[in-house]
Amino acid sequence: MLAMFVSGTTLWYLWPTLMIFAFDVQRGLSGELGELIYDIQENKEDVAIAFIASSFIYGVFHAFGAGHGKVLITSYLLTNQGTIPKAIGICFVTSMIQTFVAIVTVEIMLAIFASSMRDIHSAIETTITLSYVFVIGVGAYIMYQASRLPLVQERSVYGIMAAVGMRPCTGAVMVIMLANMIGLRGIGIISAIVMAGGTAFTTSVITCLAVSGKDTLASVFKTKKGIRIVQFAGGFLVAVFGYLLMYTDKHALLQI
Repeated sequence: MLAMFVSGTTLWYLWPTLMIFAFDVQRGLSGELGELIYDIQENKEDVAIAFIASSFIYGVFHAFGAGHGKVLITSYLLTNQGTIPKAIGICFVTSMIQTFVAIVTVEIMLAIFASSMRDIHSAIETTITLSYVFVIGVGAYIMYQASRLPLVQERSVYGIMAAVGMRPCTGAVMVIMLANMIGLRGIGIISAIVMAGGTAFTTSVITCLAVSGKDTLASVFKTKKGIRIVQFAGGFLVAVFGYLLMYTDKHALLQI
């Protein structure tokens, strides 16, 4: 318990610095990805490996920012006694869903509606807002389950993955849009998928650390009242987090 308290306190103070560092790395990698795409367009050799590596690293650091389901997934795993393999599986599936949503949204806007970049930004912002509304709904549903008789101790993982996955990955949107602008549609999609792998890696590490420390909650889980309290608190945290993100991360696409 002491070790967890010290680790948690240290992370609390270092997190803002870590996020600023991650944002700076993302900005540098954004420019590098753009240059590499143009190098690929010019058929320069030995670019593909650097491009794939940069996409993965971008995803790793991108996941340190707000969103990406860290709070939602961690809440689910802790209140449902999740395991590390389950945590990794959920993180990878949700990251791929986010990327799929980003790809489909951009492709539909470009191919079917021949939309401008401004229209695409607007569509992505709307999708992001709707995803946070869904997150708030999931949080409210968790609190409802915690107050039910008889107590529902397990909730569907599919709702969690849908709530997280509905928010398109803004990094994926960026690279897909850039690739489409210069006629390298397939390269953009490949980059987005690799980026999702990097995002899943970071999210998996964070959630696995939380799951590995969940045994300290064993005494709370021994009673039905304790389970209710933990589930209700988890649902409340998820709902509040979704509400805050709706107003702080609404224009994330424009801030990459």
